[in-house]
Amino acid sequence: MEIYYQLVKDENSLLQACKLFSSAEYVGLDTETTELDPYQGNLRLLQLSDGKETRIVDLNCFGEKFDDSTKKNASLRNDERLTPLRDLLRSSKPIKVIHNAKFDAKWIYHCLGVEIGGIFDTYLASQLLWFGDQDRKHGLADVASHFLNINMDKREQTSDWSAPELTDSQLRYAAYDSIVAWQLYEKLNKKLEDRDLAEVAKIEFECVMPIVAMEINGFYLNSSAWAKRLEDLEEVSQKILEDIGASRQTQVSFFGGLTQYIELDSSEKILGFLRENGVPIGSGSELSLLELQSLAKDYPVAEKVLDYLAASDTLSSLGKEFLKVTRDNRIYPDFRQITSPFARIGCRNLKLHKLIGNKHYSYHFSVPESRSLIVLDYPLLEVAVMAHLSEEEKFAELLEKASEPSDFYKAMALELFGSSSEALAVEFLHHAIVYGIGVSYFARINRINQSEAEDLMELYFRAFPKLSSWLMKISDFVNEKEEIRSAFGRVYRFRFDQRIESQKLGAIRMARTFAIQATLTDILKMTLANLYYGLRGTSAKLVSFVRDQIWIECDQEDKEAVSTKVREIARRTLRNKLIESKALVRVQVFDSSAKI
Repeated sequence: MEIYYQLVKDENSLLQACKLFSSAEYVGLDTETTELDPYQGNLRLLQLSDGKETRIVDLNCFGEKFDDSTKKNASLRNDERLTPLRDLLRSSKPIKVIHNAKFDAKWIYHCLGVEIGGIFDTYLASQLLWFGDQDRKHGLADVASHFLNINMDKREQTSDWSAPELTDSQLRYAAYDSIVAWQLYEKLNKKLEDRDLAEVAKIEFECVMPIVAMEINGFYLNSSAWAKRLEDLEEVSQKILEDIGASRQTQVSFFGGLTQYIELDSSEKILGFLRENGVPIGSGSELSLLELQSLAKDYPVAEKVLDYLAASDTLSSLGKEFLKVTRDNRIYPDFRQITSPFARIGCRNLKLHKLIGNKHYSYHFSVPESRSLIVLDYPLLEVAVMAHLSEEEKFAELLEKASEPSDFYKAMALELFGSSSEALAVEFLHHAIVYGIGVSYFARINRINQSEAEDLMELYFRAFPKLSSWLMKISDFVNEKEEIRSAFGRVYRFRFDQRIESQKLGAIRMARTFAIQATLTDILKMTLANLYYGLRGTSAKLVSFVRDQIWIECDQEDKEAVSTKVREIARRTLRNKLIESKALVRVQVFDSSAKI
């Protein structure tokens, strides 16, 4: 295939190129960089194509010469000759068609100081279209092969993009990527519309820039104080081992030197140890932390093992490797925008979810001096989603009356048992329903017999009949369509053999959970985008997404105004999409602490 392009190396050519593309409905956009991390390398090329004309902007011809010692070219931000390019990129029109837009947007945001407006991400679009198909690949070559029936040669992808003069082969490769992106737009856009995925695609595309901002900003971590806490924690974990009299062997410690190491490094060893010490743990071969927690109040050794596991988990997940990624006392996550099985935002390089509910981690480690950390989450969002999807009025009534999350579970306990004192048991029962926990497992972790577990679940469904009816409808729908959707149209497609009962039941259980959890994902992503654009003009910036929490950092003097605005944006997002309730939105504010 013949590939025609023009190389842009001066101000006048750049101005003409930007005028040309500004009238297009959509353009393919791509970049070539010398490294994967914008803090380590140079943004070399930026390619634009409208299908007929293709321009390659050589950014080595702008700004100051690339500095090999620092590997940065921050002067591009200040080069006024690039103003037409910045204006084109930030405008909502033309639509910028990009494959894996987060990568290119992050480099452009960091090097040119501009956010991309009007993103259409062909990578995210492909993920949405085939979500649930684990065999489907979503690289540009794979998507182009499927939709355009072409084979892309990607050998130049790893060539030397820092060379003073690039070869024609490199430039043709760069141009072709932007042309292919342009060619994919109409086919993917039509496919999204045909499959009723346009709304959820909009949610994903609007989430690209907020995620870019969080990766660029990073969140603060007092690394020296945290390292000291981890060292103390290792000593605590060894003390627990001594207390429970477990076997030990000498081994190199986490921070060097010698220590005593417990040989409870697998479910099999832990289960064996517990049984030897009289703990009536289940007969299975896998350790259930929920079951262990239910036993801890009656068996001190079980509580000690839980404490040891929590300490060990912190040391392995948030220890040496965690501290390696600090830069200027900040942690820089590499987020994945869509992860299985519920399309949540995940993290490639860190186990950020381990921060939540971790008894050893304190939020003050994440607050720099003179700044505040605002943590937003929706503690009862699953309930609101269930009320919305099932149209269960009783759920909605209990939610609207609740001022705090605990109020809801107390009211539910009163509804089910005639006493609000059973709120904790009701909360656990509710989560068993939400996550599709089977009766046998529910009985096991609550140390009750199967008949009692069945009675409890039956009681729950009798109290909320519309919820029960909705769950049955999902079963019928999955059997017929072999797919399930969130409230906003996000779809999961199943691949199972209708003749195999276990596969069919597994699909039904997954479908019920997906309908709730994927809708929760959609709400969180909409909130993230609304916060990103709604907090402009303040000292606030998005710094992390941790499980279902959104972290925002601001000047300490602005914390009251910013936290109020965060709460308003979160409530407005819910009110427009689901239900209004004070208990649904929780905003916590943390300041830096001198005490470690």
